[in-house]
Amino acid sequence: MISKSDAIYPLKEEAARWELDASGGLLTVLLQILIGFLLVFLFPACQFGTGKTAMSPQELSAYTKALELYNQGRYLEAADSSISLSAYYPAQLLRGKALFFASRYAEAELVLAKVQKLKPSSAEAKLYRAYCARSLGKDAEARMLAEELLADDSANLRAYRLLLDLTEPGRERSKMLDQALEAAGEAALLFTERARSRWILGDAPGALSDLNAAQALLNPESLLYGPLATLEKTILFTAGGRK
Repeated sequence: MISKSDAIYPLKEEAARWELDASGGLLTVLLQILIGFLLVFLFPACQFGTGKTAMSPQELSAYTKALELYNQGRYLEAADSSISLSAYYPAQLLRGKALFFASRYAEAELVLAKVQKLKPSSAEAKLYRAYCARSLGKDAEARMLAEELLADDSANLRAYRLLLDLTEPGRERSKMLDQALEAAGEAALLFTERARSRWILGDAPGALSDLNAAQALLNPESLLYGPLATLEKTILFTAGGRK
């Protein structure tokens, strides 16, 4: 079995890589902030979380600050900035993830357990609870959570990655790798679709990033690999770039 100390750094690296891709960079952060302001000022009756009232301007300001700190890698500061927003799912999920990246695993685990009470269907909260359990050496709990994630979403590559870390080499691990590779192919298609969407919207850098992610998931002998390379060249050409 891979030791806890050996697993923690790659686990964080893997989580951070997915975070970077999911964030979409500065543009997405700015859009999140803009949408938040619209919810508060244009649609005051909207729910931003599970509380009974909408997020106030002061609370939105605190959440915006925490989000900015998180995206700057200032995780403890981000966690501190979101403490007061205990009734709001997005803020507490952010806090739990920030504590995980700050290596405060036990604290993160408690926060993420509360997050799941706010939103029981949150796959992200359950995934980071599994990361925390793995980092704390609670492998059985980490495995259980990862298996629950896969039961709900058989294409969850991060859950597969965690289970692979927890599984000894052998037939079971080989079978799991086959399943993960099949899921990776599906993920590559999703990255490709998002690349097309970003390209249409004029976001060439985002489209190229998605294509690189899709190619990384595919075997170079895959039938999809050639069309992806062609699409990449087309985007570079239309964006005025050079290969």
